[in-house]
Amino acid sequence: MTKERKFQKSYASRLMKIAISDLEAAKILFASGFTRKETILFQVEQAIEKSLKAFLVKKELAVPLTHDLNLIIDRFPKGHAIPHTDQVEDLIQFATIRRYEDGGAILTNEEVAQAIRLAEAILGAVKKSN
Repeated sequence: MTKERKFQKSYASRLMKIAISDLEAAKILFASGFTRKETILFQVEQAIEKSLKAFLVKKELAVPLTHDLNLIIDRFPKGHAIPHTDQVEDLIQFATIRRYEDGGAILTNEEVAQAIRLAEAILGAVKKSN
């Protein structure tokens, strides 16, 4: 069973700042052209994960202490879906085993750019949520 923890509601804004910083780091690393794509996608996954956890904190719900984005999304209250979260499945691997691998699978620049755009959309939706 996944452990969970409740946080003070004020922590949501701090967690979002960290998520935004992780996404900015991913963009800088991507623009550099010198960083492993797995490292960039790890930062993208972390940005999404933290933003989704911030959403739960803001709703005063327990946060699952996991990198599994699907488990986090499953904790969302009914009627409070965040757009594009149905597209995060492939990023989970970059928070776990793939961050320790290099070049095992071919990742294109377009795939990385698409993941960054997905993170931008999810973070934007979380920021706009009530």
